[in-house]
This record gives sequence, C-alpha cells and structure tokens, in this order.
Amino acid sequence: MSHAFRMPLNKPKEQILQEAATLLPQKGFTFTPDESGGRVSGHGLDGTLRFVGQEMEVEIAEKPAFLPWSLVESKIREFFED
Repeated sequence: MSHAFRMPLNKPKEQILQEAATLLPQKGFTFTPDESGGRVSGHGLDGTLRFVGQEMEVEIAEKPAFLPWSLVESKIREFFED
C-alpha cells in the first residue's frame, strides 16, 4: 500500500534537488534525481518526488510496517521544509 501527499515549494526545485542529493546520503538514503524529481530509498523506505506546478508530490511505495504513515509523512515534511 502506498501513500502520497503534496507540499508547496518553499524553494526553487533545483535547490531542493541539490539539497536532497547532498543531505539524504548523509542520513543513509540513496537519492537518484531525474527530470521530474527523483527517487529516494533507504532504511526500509522507497518513494518518489515529483514536481507539479508550485508543489512537490511525494509518493511512498514502501515503509517499515511498524512506522505509521503519519510519522513517515511528518518526517518527510520536516526534512523538506527546513
């Protein structure tokens, strides 16, 4: 079961991608950027980022069963809102 949500962009998408490519590996994740966003995986999570207008759509395809969706979403929002 996957989970998706959207966030308003608070920075240019190029800056978001550059920060993700730098910071996510430092936290033990793999980030593979592409023309529409990118793919993130690690620590039992697997998902994609996609830019849609002035929003970023995040779709998580996999997560550890013991983590509630609300916690996963809040941590992702926290990461990208900083």
